[in-house]
Amino acid sequence: MPLATPAPLISVLMPAYNAQAFIRQSVQSVLAQTFEDFELIVVNDGSTDDTAAILAAFDDPRLRIIDNPRNLGIVGTLNHGLQNARGRYIARQDADDFSLPLRFARQKAFLDTNPQTVIVASEMTLLEDGNITFTREGGDTDPAIVEWLLHLGNPVGHTSMMFRAETVAAMGTYLREDFTCAEAFDFSHRMLQHGQISVLPEYLVIYRKHLTNLTRTKRATMIERTARVLREAYVRLLGPGCETDADLVTEHMIARAPFPDNAAPQRLAQFLPRLIDAFTANRNMTATHRARIQEVTDRAWWRMIQAVLRSGQTAIALRHRNAFPTATRPRLREIIRTAAAGIATTRLRITPPTRTPPPYTHHAQIINGEHFHPVPPSTDAPPILHVVVDTEAEFDWNKAFDRSLTAVSAMRQQDTVQRLFDSWGVRPIYVVDYAVASQPEGYGPLREIQDRHACVIGAHMHAWITPPFEETVSEYNSFGGNLPRDLEERKLRALIAAIEQNFGITPLFFRAGRYGVGPNTMELLAKLGFQVDLSLLPHADLRARGGPDFRFAECVPYTTAGNSLLCVPMTRGQIGAIAPMPPRLQGLLQHRIASRLRLQGILSRLKLANTITLTPEGVSTAEQIELIDAMIRRGCRTFALHYHSPTLAKQTPYVRTEADLTAFIGRIEAVCRHFFAVRGGMPGNPADLLPPGQRSRLWPAKITAPAEV
Repeated sequence: MPLATPAPLISVLMPAYNAQAFIRQSVQSVLAQTFEDFELIVVNDGSTDDTAAILAAFDDPRLRIIDNPRNLGIVGTLNHGLQNARGRYIARQDADDFSLPLRFARQKAFLDTNPQTVIVASEMTLLEDGNITFTREGGDTDPAIVEWLLHLGNPVGHTSMMFRAETVAAMGTYLREDFTCAEAFDFSHRMLQHGQISVLPEYLVIYRKHLTNLTRTKRATMIERTARVLREAYVRLLGPGCETDADLVTEHMIARAPFPDNAAPQRLAQFLPRLIDAFTANRNMTATHRARIQEVTDRAWWRMIQAVLRSGQTAIALRHRNAFPTATRPRLREIIRTAAAGIATTRLRITPPTRTPPPYTHHAQIINGEHFHPVPPSTDAPPILHVVVDTEAEFDWNKAFDRSLTAVSAMRQQDTVQRLFDSWGVRPIYVVDYAVASQPEGYGPLREIQDRHACVIGAHMHAWITPPFEETVSEYNSFGGNLPRDLEERKLRALIAAIEQNFGITPLFFRAGRYGVGPNTMELLAKLGFQVDLSLLPHADLRARGGPDFRFAECVPYTTAGNSLLCVPMTRGQIGAIAPMPPRLQGLLQHRIASRLRLQGILSRLKLANTITLTPEGVSTAEQIELIDAMIRRGCRTFALHYHSPTLAKQTPYVRTEADLTAFIGRIEAVCRHFFAVRGGMPGNPADLLPPGQRSRLWPAKITAPAEV
């Protein structure tokens, strides 16, 4: 009989009901986790849209789809999912949210090293109308602080939780039906009876806020049942008689409702010190711990006062701003600004402008005779950063070309930057040329990264070092990117064969070498099974050097070759006072006459319009950050940063010394930090660029154990 499949360490529960708008992205974010020993259980709660078809398209053995016999609602659906879970740890995620790639690794490590912890969550950014905001302060791994905060609100996002299955089994019930709409809050309080809860101070989950969120559609029920949870908690600390106080905390500190009168905030300010005294005495807390609890309570009080100001109750808010003594009140100008905003919206009926992405304006283009059809960017998705490395032999472009000079020593240096990418959960796409793919010194170091699924291998066509060598160097230079079709196909097949032999995969990603996109390239890529092309460089005219004309390409993905090939351009755009200029005007500035007058350079020096490429090679950190911010404002959602592998071996004009190398790596780190920690972007997973059924082809096939006889 066959061997039993070993149980995964983590089971991920994802309920889904009519989730077609978001579930593909949500599932992709789970499948992209750097810790891969998990099962994703999606429980389809009787969806009537395309949710089931979207899930069925995924080809991943870790995905398990369960169909409810009838619509059970969120509580019944999650309880049904948990009954089928096999993992020691249970992770939660909703069908419209995102998990960042490092989430499971971070939470598993915390539970492994803190046996007394029964739940670990993380901080969450908020995604609304395509904009990411960091809505809360850093989390707290101190379980005493988290437990206290659970008496004032819910610092533990259920969609960010990972908890111990054995604890839930000991508790007997996961979620309770009679606490629906506050079931997660109730679950956290019941789990506190069995252990500790911590919140990692990292933003590992993106919570999507939209009109169908439960917190918007069933607000009254949520408030009533949240108050029930707090009444039980307060009675355990203070005894009976806390019902009104629980209602006040729920209405005003959690739901942020306006005060009905002056008596309500006064009673609340009198109740909170009593609650602090009982909580700290019950747990024999030190003065240091009590001071911290006082501090977080101060902040919660002022968040409530600011909400009252925004509701237009200026007089009540100002009268009671000192009703609860605090040392962490906001500055006076912040109070005035909040009060003014409240008066403007509630009394003057001035609606604040909403930040929405600009309308979709990209158009189809014909490049090298090929039709490129733009893929509209999602208006409700976080920005995503992919990294593409031109992984190639080391040449001195200032010397005469010699095919025998195909050193690939730079591959040993890639791990330096790879560790940086690992720290953010980025999986770079190493597009390798024939020299790298065919020599152990080239493919060996990359294979080590590939084997732990930390990168993806693609193909990079440098025709002059790719067999068959039927053209001379001078002939190749005369071809530019226009190799004869038959010769180009044979060279592509030779490159594919080398990658298949030494990396164990058939490449699905392609990037042309220097000026290597010809009139037949896209058709050949589709014919040979490639799925993604990375050759477009927007606003670039390479015709003078035998290359293609990309002047009118935009930073938006395109489809081509009968819509079977996805083209993801490198990120290149304009910054400056008059940027972005229309593509046609940009094209005119690159005309022969305009080039002679150096009009483009004049505009750049005047900081009116400067064309910048997202690369650490020759581009400053400040310019790259300005480009990222500008492109996000213009609605760009797919970013691609690239560099050349020989740069890390000090073999390009961009890096010649050790100091140059340090600065180069520093630019990559600064750009990643800005994109992920400041802009709240997602690390790109190359698998998400593929059709769902092709994802499993990224990695070499695993050898499975033979069946028992």
